Amino acid sequence: MILGPILDHRHHFDECCSTNERLWNIIDSIDNHEEHQGAYATTDFQEAGRGQGNNHWYSSHGQNILISIYITPLQIPPVFQFDISRIASLLQLCFLSEFISSEKLRIKWPNDMYVNDRKLSGMLIENRVLGNSIRASVIGIGINVNELDFPDTLPNATSLAQLTGKEYDLEQLLKQMVKVFRKRYRGIKSYQPQVIHKEYDKWLYGLGEKRSFMANGKHFDGVILGTDRAGLLHIQSNGSNRFFGMKEVVYL
Repeated sequence: MILGPILDHRHHFDECCSTNERLWNIIDSIDNHEEHQGAYATTDFQEAGRGQGNNHWYSSHGQNILISIYITPLQIPPVFQFDISRIASLLQLCFLSEFISSEKLRIKWPNDMYVNDRKLSGMLIENRVLGNSIRASVIGIGINVNELDFPDTLPNATSLAQLTGKEYDLEQLLKQMVKVFRKRYRGIKSYQPQVIHKEYDKWLYGLGEKRSFMANGKHFDGVILGTDRAGLLHIQSNGSNRFFGMKEVVYL
């Protein structure tokens, strides 16, 4: 696996529609994309922050980390694009474990960060494919930092401030995040995909536990066993092995 540089050039906006959208626009405005290797965008407020699918990302003005990171994941075929989600999830895990015990942190498939049963952060990853490889990716990350009041529609959301009882300086926190991401990324990008796969699965939320799910409008109980090579969620139910893609199964 060969990956390009990360988090070298910052573009900050007081407000924007979406950091992912704004970062893609920056990249597209440059003929030579090598000039923006490692670019990233941050904002104090997103007018239309997005999560997976059609989900909206809630964030009050100036209370949380909202960042999109441009990487060039060379030599990753589209069928294995979930490796990028695994890498980004592990980077987040490394950073957040500096504030929350790693024993409490888990990755809720595909790439949300959970503390116990509450959501601390989420991601939206967008890839561009050329031929048989992914040529570029933008990883959008939203981390709840100083948010204290969430809408009733987000009953399981939490923040660093709620979990630790502390208020954080967002600029200092962002600098720390960049430092951790750069350091860990240099190590992760030299790993074999099998190693990244195994490490990701180890931190899965609900791994090995009997839980309730919904798929195709039907309720079922099962045990999460991990993910397959392509990133499908592997659930064992009634003696059968079932595999689900994004939005095909819901945790209950």
